[in-house]
Amino acid sequence: MEVSVDTHRRPAGAVLLSLVLPGLGHLYSGELRTAWRAALLLAVVVLAAVACGAYLPGAALNTAILFGAPIAVWVGVAVSAYRAAKRTADGYQLKPFNRWWVYALVAGLYVLVDQTAYRPFVYSFVARGYRFPSTSMEPTLLAGEYFFVKHTPSSVADLRRGDLVAFNSVTQKTVSIVKRVAGLPTDTLQMRGDTLILNGAPQTEPYTQHIDPHQDPRDPEMMWQATSLVGTVDRLTYSPSRSNWGPIVVPPDHIFALGDNRHNSYDSRYWGFVPARNIRGRALRVYFSYDPDSWRALPFLTAIRWHRLGKALQ
Repeated sequence: MEVSVDTHRRPAGAVLLSLVLPGLGHLYSGELRTAWRAALLLAVVVLAAVACGAYLPGAALNTAILFGAPIAVWVGVAVSAYRAAKRTADGYQLKPFNRWWVYALVAGLYVLVDQTAYRPFVYSFVARGYRFPSTSMEPTLLAGEYFFVKHTPSSVADLRRGDLVAFNSVTQKTVSIVKRVAGLPTDTLQMRGDTLILNGAPQTEPYTQHIDPHQDPRDPEMMWQATSLVGTVDRLTYSPSRSNWGPIVVPPDHIFALGDNRHNSYDSRYWGFVPARNIRGRALRVYFSYDPDSWRALPFLTAIRWHRLGKALQ
C-alpha cells in the first residue's frame, strides 16, 4: 500500500481531537494502542466517579471525585496527545487510519456504544443523574439541585412508605417526577387539616412544609378520588380540597405519591395513583446544587449551595 509522508503531526490538532473524544488525538498521532486505552480509561473513571458521587458520604469527597476525576483524565489525555504529536516533529509516515473519515467513524462508534450500551449499563446498575426544577419537594429537594437515582425494576414490592422515588409522569409520559411514597397497595389514605392519615393512624411527617395554612382550595381535578372512596363518604356530594380529602384505597401495583411542600405540589391528590410500570427508582444523593433565582452573575458557579453537596435524600 502506498503511503504519503508528512513532516509532523500538529500538536494543536491532537489536543483538539482529544477534547472532542479522548483517544482521537493519539489516533491522529499514530499511537493506536494508546488511543483505545485513553477512551477506555475515561469510561472506567466516569463509571467510578458516578458510583462515588451516588454512594459515598461527604460533600467534599464525592463532589471532588465526581467532577474532578473525569476532568483530570480528559486534560491528562489531551496533554499526552500533545506530547505524542510533538514526538513526530522529525517526520511522520501516515498510517492507513490517518484519515478524517476514520476519526469521524471512531467518534460515531463511541457515541453509538455510549448510547446503546454504556449509559444504559450505568443507569441500570449504578445511578442516573436528574435535575430538580421546582419547589414542590422543599425542604428535601430544592429548585436547582442535581441528584442521583438508583434505577430499579418497575415494582412496588421493595418500596417503603416515605421513600423518595422517581417515576414517569402519569399525565406527561416524557416527564420524570420525584415525589415521596405516601401509600402502598391496599393502604387507606386520607388527609384532615393537612395531617396525612394512613390506615386510620395520623402520621408525623417532619420532612414536610405547609406554606399557606390559611387557604384550602378545592379543585375539580381532585374529583377522580370519588371512584376510590371507601367508608361512609357520599360520592355524589364528595368535595375534596388540597388539605382535606379521602379516605381512598390504593389499588394493586400502584403507589400514592405526595410532594413534601404540601401546599405547592402537583401530585397524586390531583392526577391519581402511580402505576408500578412508571416507577424508575429511588433518589439517593444530591451531587450539585445552586440557586437558579440568584441575582449573581453566573449563578451556576457563584450561587452554589455548598452545604447541600453530598446530602443524602431521605
